[in-house]
Amino acid sequence: MLKLPANTQGRDYYVGDIHGHGEALWKLLDAVRFDDRCDRLFCTGDLVDRGPDSARLLLILDDAPWFHAVMGNHEAMLIVAGSARDETTRKRWSARDSAWFFRLPAEQRKPLVRIAMRMPLVMQIEQPEGEPIGLIHADLPLDKGWTALERARFGVGAAFDNDGDTLASHLLWGRSTAMQLGQAMTTGRRPSGLLARLRVESLGMLISGHTPMLAAKPRLAGNRLFLDTGVYLPGGRLTLLEPLSRRYWQTNANAVEVAPPKRLRAIG
Repeated sequence: MLKLPANTQGRDYYVGDIHGHGEALWKLLDAVRFDDRCDRLFCTGDLVDRGPDSARLLLILDDAPWFHAVMGNHEAMLIVAGSARDETTRKRWSARDSAWFFRLPAEQRKPLVRIAMRMPLVMQIEQPEGEPIGLIHADLPLDKGWTALERARFGVGAAFDNDGDTLASHLLWGRSTAMQLGQAMTTGRRPSGLLARLRVESLGMLISGHTPMLAAKPRLAGNRLFLDTGVYLPGGRLTLLEPLSRRYWQTNANAVEVAPPKRLRAIG
């Protein structure tokens, strides 16, 4: 777990899975007048694949002290495929929107793998007041507490273990909690029992991505914020959120314009 101190000089923003859509990200940062001298940006992972700026985003992550991201399953697959010597493993990964990586010369691929390997599975960001914010890519099972992640480690096999029951597999691939919330909302029943179980102790908020939310809207349930709004999907958006004010901004993959900010509202 990577623990970062509170930002006492500027603002902290969180963005969902970018998936190579760099122009959408720059448009959002311009809209909030992001100041890289004092502001910070945190991403739920999956910087790469499906958009044109995958390599660029990884390189910026390596160069910019204001930019932080947890590892997503697409970075995990990049590590496995970029380190693999057999063609079967490489093809299995490149089928997931990742042909861009293998079109690069070998000398350009190696630095990207090294950057991805340094991405943590879990972050804890202290706050000027109140409990810290936790950041993961996919899922923290309902029966696992935040302290269970203190010793979480990434294993190479977890990259393709999308049906596994290891903690790394849940963090990279899990959708169970987001799917339970989605089912409760679509049935029209109040998910009160689920909301109580969603609360993660020792955190002010747990932010995750991976599973695109219905209607491309971020969802706050219990103290879990589901931030992925499917920028790569038809009708999808990239969402940038400031937890302190609970305002969020959105734009689409073409980054034509940024919608006026909206206020995040909790479910329940």
